[in-house]
Amino acid sequence: MVPYTAGSPALRVVSVVLSHGSWRLVATMITLQFDALFASRLSERDFAMLTNRNKLGSILTAAHPTVDHYLPALTIAGASNQRGDLTFMTNAIDLGSVSMRSFVFHAA
Repeated sequence: MVPYTAGSPALRVVSVVLSHGSWRLVATMITLQFDALFASRLSERDFAMLTNRNKLGSILTAAHPTVDHYLPALTIAGASNQRGDLTFMTNAIDLGSVSMRSFVFHAA
């Protein structure tokens, strides 16, 4: 997944959508992109990427204006180990903009 940047295809789609006034679709695009990035990096155990605000850039601040709901996910991820199995329990998007992704690490 390509990070959310000013030149990204997702931003171009968002710009077009904004011009038509569909805020729900904009929120869904950002949510889907961040959720996919998070799931991918979590699956790869790339915790360095997930904890680096500079690398995540504007997609993090767009998806999480405050980190109060993001930090608990990092806490759980940090308590895992490389050998544990990762299971995604839920991957739904509610209300068009809220990722309900939940996950469990099983001890190896």
